[in-house]
Parts: sequence; C-alpha cells; structure tokens
Amino acid sequence: MIIFKTQYKAIALVTSLLLALASCKDDDIEIVTYDFSDAFDNVEVGAVNTPADPDLPIENVDPATITAETTEFADLIIDITDGTTNATTDEVITDVEDIVSNYFSTADLDAAAVLDQAAIVSFLAGSLTTEQEALAQSIIALYGSSRDLNTYMPSVEYTLGGAEKMALSLPDIQGVSADDFAGYPGDATCYVAAETLYQEKIAPAVEQRDLALATVTSNYNSRLQQAGTRNTARIQQINADYESGIEALNTSAAALIAAASNLTDENQQQAILQLAYSYLVVGKYLLDLYKTQALAYVNQLEAEEIEAIENRYDENVTQIEADFQSAIAEAEAVRDSSFETCHNQGG
Repeated sequence: MIIFKTQYKAIALVTSLLLALASCKDDDIEIVTYDFSDAFDNVEVGAVNTPADPDLPIENVDPATITAETTEFADLIIDITDGTTNATTDEVITDVEDIVSNYFSTADLDAAAVLDQAAIVSFLAGSLTTEQEALAQSIIALYGSSRDLNTYMPSVEYTLGGAEKMALSLPDIQGVSADDFAGYPGDATCYVAAETLYQEKIAPAVEQRDLALATVTSNYNSRLQQAGTRNTARIQQINADYESGIEALNTSAAALIAAASNLTDENQQQAILQLAYSYLVVGKYLLDLYKTQALAYVNQLEAEEIEAIENRYDENVTQIEADFQSAIAEAEAVRDSSFETCHNQGG
C-alpha cells in the first residue's frame, strides 16, 4: 500500500506539469532579434582608387670607347715593316729608351725581350703584378706631356654616373559566426548582426582595395624583374667591351712585334718590343680598371633602382590603405556604435 501511494503521487505530479505546459501559448516564448539595418542604410562608403604609377626613371649605361690602335701606331707599323725607321720612329725609340731607363724593372726587361704571340696571349689572360700596375701608371702620367709616346698608347673612355613581393595582406570578407565573439559581453548574435551588415556595406571598398593592391604589386614585381634583366645586360655589355678590348690589344701588339722582326738593327728591334710591352701593360691596366669600376657602378645602379622601386611600392600601398580607411570610416563608426549597444546589453 505504501508503494502504491508513492507511485500515485509521482504520476499526479507529472500530470500537473504536462497540463501546465499545455496551457502555455506560443507568444509567451520571447525570441530576441537584432536589426541594425536602419543604422547602416544611410552610410556612405567612399572609393579606393588605384594610385597613379608612372614609370620610374632609368639611367642608361653607354658602352666604353676603346681605341687600341691610333693613327700614329698604324703609321709606325707601316714604317718599320720595310726594315728601316724614319725620323718619327727614331723619336719614338728615344722616348721608349727613356721610359725603360726610368721605369722598367728587370722583370719588365726580360718580359719585353721574349715578347711573341704566345707571350702576348699569356700576358693578356693573366693579372697584372703590382710592379706592372705601377709601370702603367707612370706611363699614363706622361700623357699630355711633350712626349710623343702617349699617342702610341691605347685608350679606354667611359662615363659612369653621373625578390617577389606580396601585396599587403588584409582579410577578405568572410562569413561571421557567434564563435568570433565568444566571451564578449552581451549576446554574441548581436555582434554577428552588426558585423555582417558592416562587411556587406564595405564590400565594394574591399574589392577596389584588393584590385589596387594587385595592380601596384604587379607593377612592383615587373619592375624588379626588369631591373635584374637590365643589370644582367649591363654586365654582359661590360664583359663584351672588355673582351673586345683585350682582343684588339692582342691584334695590335702582334702586328707591332711582327713588323719589328723586319728591323735589322737589334737595338731598334728591342726598343719596339719594349714599346709593345709598354702598350700591353697600359692597355691591360686601363681595361682592368674600366671593368672593375663599371661592374661596381652597374651593381650600385641596380641597388638604387631597387630602392626606388621599393619606395614607390611602399608609397602606393600606404596610399591605398589610407584611402581604404577613409572610405570605410563612416561604416566602421556605425559598426562600433552597434557593438557598444551589444556590449551594454551584457550589463
């Protein structure tokens, strides 16, 4: 009997609860919705323009002018080919003897004495010694003096100077969920409602910004590639000029020593070989100097071009971001105000 009464009471309680629930009407259940449409309807979103991005100035590097054989040099070869010398050649020989006595070392004398085609090739393929550089500088220092020897020397004339990047990473519009606002005071769906309207509102500005960034980034990468291509072409030109100059020195020196072999006077012959050696030392020195300075300059030029490209890119990105922030400022203010409303509902 006791068990029966307990079960009876439990059944009666459940029945009472069911009856109470059945008596509730649908409109007694309150569903909270958040609508910020009115706040965003009158918001103006500005335009994000692609910056003007004209080409950057480029400095051209002119090829060197290399004179391996002067008129006087050619005339001297013609003169000694018949085995004799004229008065002009005799004056040159006198100047050579003066240079030899003042500036030639024992090594220079020995090298000049055995100068032939093989020795010319070997000399031009090697590096100048410190002593040979000093000899070249001494002979060059005589240029412009009353000596005639400078007109037989070669010359090299030239004038020097006067990685991909990604676009700024900003998130695209994505779906917003309550998880994005977990832990915020108030109802997360309130924030979702405000943020969704905000992102929809600024979508045109986001699209314009992304297009502008893509354009200036494409220009950046293209310019960077072109700078590298220019640098490669400049280096190739310098190397080609250098090799052309070496070949010209080889040809002219070989022609001079071949003509000297016709001289019957041993002293005159030796002087012409010494002239050929001086010619090679000066020519090699000038070409080496040109190549060193030119390569350093074009590498500096490339670095300056890259710096200008970087600066232009940074300026463009900064302008785009500033335009974007200005364009969405009003919408952002409404969004923040809506967030404040959500926040206040959280107590």
